[in-house]
Amino acid sequence: MIVVGTSVLVDYGKRHPEALASLSALNGLLRQAAWTDRASIEQECGALARINEDGRLLLDLPEAGCRVMVGINLELGIVRITSVTELNQVKDDD
Repeated sequence: MIVVGTSVLVDYGKRHPEALASLSALNGLLRQAAWTDRASIEQECGALARINEDGRLLLDLPEAGCRVMVGINLELGIVRITSVTELNQVKDDD
């Protein structure tokens, strides 16, 4: 996948250095992903991922203490990282 918005991960990592390793690993996973449909996302990301009502992918990284929200265009193979939020500040309806 083409990943857009990696600066969001970098900025969060600067403020939360303990999350850097997990965010870097996530960036690698997103770049290597070859998702074609929702099932392929669920198969690869498993329990870490869910898709919200807006169609955005939410990836909870408990070891990093954060949730990463991404938009995905499967047809074009593009992932856009839109936000990283501390898990303790996340609402269940995100």
